[in-house]
Amino acid sequence: MPSIRTARVLAVAAAPPPAAALFAGVGRDDSGNAAVTRQQADGSAFTAVRQGDVIVDFVGFR
Repeated sequence: MPSIRTARVLAVAAAPPPAAALFAGVGRDDSGNAAVTRQQADGSAFTAVRQGDVIVDFVGFR
């Protein structure tokens, strides 16, 4: 029978990343407009989301 910790890890891994994490690397240009790098636009930016004691890494999130 799976442990509670295993169930928690699976639940966190299945959860989508918070919107704040997806836009964490968005900067501003000189005019105050949002500036996104090409890597972020392609969806290949690496994002680590810490939830409790479990770290979930989203690589190539599309």
